[in-house]
Amino acid sequence: MPRRTVPAYCHHKATGQARVRLDGKDCYLGVYGTKESRNLYSQLIHDWLSRQDRAPKAIDVGRLAILYSQHAKNRYRKNGEATSEIHGVRSALRFLVKDYRKLPVSELSPRVVKAVRSKMVESGLARTTVNSLVSKLRRMVKWAVGEELCQASILTALEAIPDLRRDEAAFETEPVEPVPVSFINAIKPFLAEKLWGAVQFQLLTGARPGEAMILRGCDLDLSGDVWMFTPASHKTEHHGRRRVICIGPVGQALLRQYLTTDLTAYVFGTDRSKQKQPYRRDSYTTAIARACRAATSALKEKATAEGRDSSSEDEIPVWSPGQLRHNFATMARKAAGIEASRVLLGHSSAVTTEIYAERDLDAARAVVAKIG
Repeated sequence: MPRRTVPAYCHHKATGQARVRLDGKDCYLGVYGTKESRNLYSQLIHDWLSRQDRAPKAIDVGRLAILYSQHAKNRYRKNGEATSEIHGVRSALRFLVKDYRKLPVSELSPRVVKAVRSKMVESGLARTTVNSLVSKLRRMVKWAVGEELCQASILTALEAIPDLRRDEAAFETEPVEPVPVSFINAIKPFLAEKLWGAVQFQLLTGARPGEAMILRGCDLDLSGDVWMFTPASHKTEHHGRRRVICIGPVGQALLRQYLTTDLTAYVFGTDRSKQKQPYRRDSYTTAIARACRAATSALKEKATAEGRDSSSEDEIPVWSPGQLRHNFATMARKAAGIEASRVLLGHSSAVTTEIYAERDLDAARAVVAKIG
């Protein structure tokens, strides 16, 4: 907390009186240096400090953004590492402070936030992204209310702003689709062997990209016909949810190629660090994007060598490893229905009891024994 400066007991030489300036207003205390004037000064300062403790601090939006960014860096961490939520917070704050840095927080109204939202839409962000960023601004104001940096009425007003609807001015993102098998196979020659193994592992288990990257031998239970992988960290762990990934016979055969006697080594880790460091998820995504572009270049060169013009069939669109979960979900749903797909992908309800979780896990093992 910054140290509070207490207004000084001053001498107004023109009148010979003691004076103190409180909230921009001069208060005269009587003859300077007398006991009475000092007692009155002490009483006024006591009352003033009490009001300061009760009232929200008068700060502007720029200062609030700095304070909330500092809070977010400490709040949104997992296993000592910053989460992607921080990037979203920073993006939302950039839009806000660009035009309203000097605006007093007390004037942060729905009109202002709607104007910021319009800027987000004009920048080309998708509707769902815009709604998410605006919700982060509301979350900042909620935090500010708890820190006595603004009045609760400001939060109440901002909560009245409805999300953008589908028919309003913002483009819609395309639904995430499974990656065609031909697009997956096309990048194999251009992807590092272990990352290709990670791609296959995702296809066979439905693991998230980040989960595949942190797989270690010590996280595997090899005691049953279906192996069980319990990630050391996963997306919904802060909700207290359990995450177990089932690995069937084909997936087991895949992992045997990469497992070593060092059970703490990351299965798909970097060789430069003797697998003691995992690939970062963003590096994994970048490697796949680079492989997609390399595959497209190779197909176009082949078309030129064959004396023909390249066509759409020579294009390998850039896809992300997160889409591979949709490939697995499609197979799981065909094999055993949507409920099994939900369990295998880790999309559980927060109120699911441990008994139901165990029953679901038995069903999940049976499905993966067939398809993975």
